[in-house]
Amino acid sequence: ACANLTNLFLARTTTRQRELAVRLALGAGRWRIARLLLTESLLVAAAGASAGLLIAYIGLRGAPALIPGQFQMLGLEAGLNMRVLWWSAGLTALSALLVGLAPALQATRTDPHDSLKTDGRASGARAGRLRQTLVVAEIALSVVLALGAGLLMRTVYNIQRVDPGFDPEGVVTMRLTLPRERYPGEAAGAFFDALIERLSAVPGVRAVSAASQFPPSGSFGTQFQLERASEPSSTLPNAMITVASPGHFETLGVPLRAGRGFSASDTLETDRVAIVNEAFAARYLRGDEAVGQRLAIGSPDRERSWTTIVGVVRDFRNSGATRPVRPEIYIPVRQQLVWNQLFMLVRSDMPSSSAVPAVRQAVASLDPEQPIYAIQTLEEAIALASFQQRISAMLLGIFAAVALVLAAVGVYGVMSYAVSARTREIGVRLAIGARPRSVVWLVLRQVLTLSAIGVGIGIGVLLAAGRGLETLLYGVSAADPLTIVAVALSLTAVAVFAAWGPAARAGRVDPIEALRYE
Repeated sequence: ACANLTNLFLARTTTRQRELAVRLALGAGRWRIARLLLTESLLVAAAGASAGLLIAYIGLRGAPALIPGQFQMLGLEAGLNMRVLWWSAGLTALSALLVGLAPALQATRTDPHDSLKTDGRASGARAGRLRQTLVVAEIALSVVLALGAGLLMRTVYNIQRVDPGFDPEGVVTMRLTLPRERYPGEAAGAFFDALIERLSAVPGVRAVSAASQFPPSGSFGTQFQLERASEPSSTLPNAMITVASPGHFETLGVPLRAGRGFSASDTLETDRVAIVNEAFAARYLRGDEAVGQRLAIGSPDRERSWTTIVGVVRDFRNSGATRPVRPEIYIPVRQQLVWNQLFMLVRSDMPSSSAVPAVRQAVASLDPEQPIYAIQTLEEAIALASFQQRISAMLLGIFAAVALVLAAVGVYGVMSYAVSARTREIGVRLAIGARPRSVVWLVLRQVLTLSAIGVGIGIGVLLAAGRGLETLLYGVSAADPLTIVAVALSLTAVAVFAAWGPAARAGRVDPIEALRYE
């Protein structure tokens, strides 16, 4: 935007060279002329800032629709912030001064005697190189934004194609936190058992389970020690740990590879049991039969008991689609009295709008004062896990589209002025036998040269800053040739399209009229 304004002000100042020369000849100081031009740029900036503030206010009213419900619960809001507003106001004023600086310098360095003789056209030619430089900068910035948006869009597409390893369709999740004063010790486990039993009896419900975490948002980890291993305490391995009820893997649609699942008989009165995933067995047991192996869960400085592995479950994406599967240990709810905060997972044939009231009614029948919260479908949880990539792709896409439009406007403005400034030259070329299409190609060749330079600079900038973008990418690299070629061709096509009007106008110049005007 600043480059476009600078180009327009440079062109406008060039057409005003005779007026400014008269002002200087009549005694106006150069600082007075500079102040005049800077004031004009500040007024334009103030008008633009006011319009931008109105657009921002209107746009932010629809922003909450873009924020997932989980973030809204945290109190994150989209609105006008005074610190950002004052920062933007200061940046706008600085931009206005910079935009008006180039035309002011151009005007104050002009010799009034020369301007009055040449009608200011010589000085206009001197500003041409600066205008072309600004267009190259616009194209380069558009390339950077368009490449970033393209790479992130491909990332979102790749994430959507990843098989999570479980079936999220038809599963609703919600969270319950039981107060320890009312549900101490085994009372919490008994409450969840009763809730699962009541929900399982609801028509349309196919499976119900409770768990301390669920994919793809797993993060809790613990140390452990295998019975047959002799690792010192400082180097104990680490794995994710999830407290789960019987039927948890059936609710997720994940099959067992070996052994058995949890049952209602797995309580404090029975031997400690656990289920591990394939990643755990492959990494820590290295091909040994996992079922029957024993391990101690927790750090060595705490009281531990030996736990027997009774099953192996198939791997699934337990930490998000973009992360590798982590080793994980599952333990029964009734053997862990410390967990009073669990997620309920309900797989049903009914829509979530019907499943949630059924859960509320079941909870209220057990404890009318017990609330449920963090309600979402498993599909929403998967989408939330890639929220950063999605929102970044959307924002970069918007910025890239705006930059593309501004670049097109900049190319059109510069080439329109260039054609008008070269009207006499074009008239002479046509008068001595040049064909209109050769004149059109003359203009387009200049645009292609500027586009090639801008695209090259933009690609170089993105590749140099690729490491910062790599953290958001999945299944594609910052140097992806397909995205680079597509963006380069698109930007070049936009530049040629923007310049086609001035180029066609140049081919239609009447030599007689052009020479007579000059």
